[in-house]
Formats: sequence, structure tokens, C-alpha cells
Amino acid sequence: MSKVQYKPRKILVALDGSDPSGFALAYAAGLAARVGSPPMVAIQVVPPFVHMPAVPGVGPGAGDLVKENADRQELIQEQLRAEIAPYAKRFDWEAAAAPGAGGRVVAREAEERGAQLVVLGSHGRTGAKRVLLGSFAEEVVRHSTVPVLVVRQPTGGSPEAPNKAPPAFPPARVIAPTDFSDPAHRGVQFAASLAEACDARLELLHALKKGGNAEEAQAHWSREQAEIGHHAPTSPLRIVEGSPVDVIVEAAGDGEGALVVLSSKGRTGAARLLLGSVAERIARTAPCPVLIVK
Repeated sequence: MSKVQYKPRKILVALDGSDPSGFALAYAAGLAARVGSPPMVAIQVVPPFVHMPAVPGVGPGAGDLVKENADRQELIQEQLRAEIAPYAKRFDWEAAAAPGAGGRVVAREAEERGAQLVVLGSHGRTGAKRVLLGSFAEEVVRHSTVPVLVVRQPTGGSPEAPNKAPPAFPPARVIAPTDFSDPAHRGVQFAASLAEACDARLELLHALKKGGNAEEAQAHWSREQAEIGHHAPTSPLRIVEGSPVDVIVEAAGDGEGALVVLSSKGRTGAARLLLGSVAERIARTAPCPVLIVK
């Protein structure tokens, strides 16, 4: 396969001071070092103070609220600068408190700042014990126009002593599921480029529906390789019978150091992969970071 380098012009990392966002920051920095050390942006979404007095006319005035919000944003920016300090010498950084609420703010900031990759932890200060793709992260993925890398909270340990080891970087394996659609092909090409940048093994994976013909699936893939030509990945295709979610999650857990790269569209022709089903379930249950390609 000829070398197709992935070099984003800018990477945006959404932080909130939690352990998962710290893991996302470290993972993003490691990845950036492998793809040309692009400029980095660290942001934190900061909901504005809105005073609703119990008694009309009693409480801070508009000027006071403006000052409180400005002071709060400056404090958050100082905290962001402290978080990125260990990586400050390696990259050109911006740090910004983004006013607003929800994951749409992250997607908006990525677009306005020209970022080509968004990285975020799997949950924030809510104390949730799973990936909250139903709220903040789901909003980011749904509204982002660029790829989104969700770095999961590690699993294992106990409630009293949870596993807080960060996900392994660089990944040893980059898993690229394909259903042979054009969007899936883009995901495979993206995965191949990342695998090359990270010196990782590329694992091509196809979930065969029950009763499907594995030989036909392999022949389909061979024809696609011939059509793609010298850009086609040369890694063997692994064909496993089962649902896409089960097959992908099991493959991700079959050894350490995995990164799953999913296309945001599938054979259904939907505008995006249905986050309420396949992608959300994979991101919730895969024991590794998941990158969703747009």
C-alpha cells in the first residue's frame, strides 16, 4: 500500500478537569506527535451564570453577571493552561473557555477554529460510570463535521479502587470494520493511515450476518482491493459471523492496545451511523478508544 499520511492541520481537545479528559489529553498529544505535531486547541465548555431572583429586582445586576462570567472564564483558562503545561513545549497551544452548554459548543469551536480532529474523554464531572453518549459526547459526535476520537474511562478495579491507568498509546492494533460500502472504505483508509503513523498493526474486520457466505464476502473484498489499486490495504480481512457490535467489541477486547476506527455512515445510506444503535453501543462497550470518521 502506498503511504497515505494523515496530517490534521489542527487538533481540538475538550477538557473538563476529570480523569477521562486527562486521558484524552495524553492520547491526543501522543497522536499529534505521530502526525506532524499540528497546532493544538484545549477548550472547556463553560455554562454562563444566569441569576433568577426569587424576588424581582433583587440580586446582581447585568453588569455584575457579565463580570462574574468573565472572571469565571479567565479562571477556567488558567486551569486549562495548567492542564496542558506538561505538553506546552511540544506543541503550539491555544487554551480557551468556550461559553455555552452541551457538546454542540465543542463541534462549533472545532469548525470555527479549523480543527480537523476532536478528542474528548468518555464522560466528565457527572460521576457517570459509562460513556455518556446520550448527552455531551453524543452531541459532539452528532454535530461535529470532523472525526471525533472518544477516549474511554478505563474499566476494571473496584468502586473503592477503580482502574485509572490511561489507555495505551501508541496503539498496538488499529481495528477497521468494513461493510464494503464507500463510507466504510473511507474509514478503512483513515485507519490504515493511523496504523502506519503509529507503527500499529492494521486489523480489517467484517461482521458476517448469520447464514452469510464468507467466501462471497472475501471475494467482494478482493474485488474492492483490485479496484482501489495500490492504495488498497494489504492486511488480511478477518470475517466473523455475528452482529457488528458484538464482533467489533469482541475484537477490541481480544488483546491489549486497540483503537477502533469506525465510519460514520454504513450500508443503510443514513446520513450518519445511527449513534443510538451501532456506534453508541460500540463506544459504550469497546474496551479501548473509538474514533468515528465523518
